[in-house]
Amino acid sequence: MLRCCVRSRTGTWSLRCAVVQARPGTPVARLVADGEVDIGFQRLSETIEQDGIRILGVLPPGCAIETVFGGGGVATATATATADPAAALSVLSFFCSAAAATIKRMHGFDDASVS
Repeated sequence: MLRCCVRSRTGTWSLRCAVVQARPGTPVARLVADGEVDIGFQRLSETIEQDGIRILGVLPPGCAIETVFGGGGVATATATATADPAAALSVLSFFCSAAAATIKRMHGFDDASVS
């Protein structure tokens, strides 16, 4: 996150920023909403439903960090670690379905591209 200050000195504008790290357990969006920082960077899914902030946009390709959640390897681990493997695999299948796509987008997630 950035704490920024814009100043004009004799007609010349300058921008000074300080990097601020969120305290553990403190959402970046809360610090922005409370005015403790001016600009925050956080996963869209963790920011989208926070009150008091405005999302300006996402970082451009090459600058953004994508987090990919996968169920392929997890499905095997889940199937052996749960009391109901069929139900666990059913949930993972739902996450990949067209029915879940709208829900994922509402919460700031995109479908992973298949390569």
